Amino acid sequence: MIFTFISCGTIPKDTIGIKGKYSLDSKEAFGELELLEDFKFKYRYAIGLIDTESEGTWTIKDNNLVLTSYSNYAANKIEVKELETDSTSKLIIRFEDGSPVVMANVIINEDGTMLYTTDNDGKIDFPTNTNIKTLSVYFLGETYNYTVNNGNSFIIKLLPDDLSKTYFNNRLFKLKNNKILDKEYNWKYYIKK
Repeated sequence: MIFTFISCGTIPKDTIGIKGKYSLDSKEAFGELELLEDFKFKYRYAIGLIDTESEGTWTIKDNNLVLTSYSNYAANKIEVKELETDSTSKLIIRFEDGSPVVMANVIINEDGTMLYTTDNDGKIDFPTNTNIKTLSVYFLGETYNYTVNNGNSFIIKLLPDDLSKTYFNNRLFKLKNNKILDKEYNWKYYIKK
């Protein structure tokens, strides 16, 4: 006698029936959100000169759709690597491709009295024995703040805003009658038939 076992994973009850492709209800913009079977999503939005996308994971919590983008969609932030060196403190700011960030202003310790500007190599050499507790980087109208843990030298990767990417950080959308409602922008996404 031969027995065949078929294993079916349990599907959370609150996710049944919401997977699929949704379209934005708008005459001015194009928007599409696809909720895939494996709890991943694909998102695209276009209006005027803006054409943006995102991918990541989705879940349901308290009748809300929660989208979390993959980290490569994050933009408009800094990533800081702290180093402990001898008494000299320095800071280097680079873009993601490794090129230097020139003419970025940096204020240390929030009091505004210690302002420095990166040189052509994206570098700042601080005075000997400078005690750095916080960094505020100002570049192209944006401010990036960082609280120092224990380093005295820093390598900073600057990820400026990128209009081709959208980053959802546990962003909530309301689910209602086969619609996904974005309360922040007052948009409605309808499931495609």
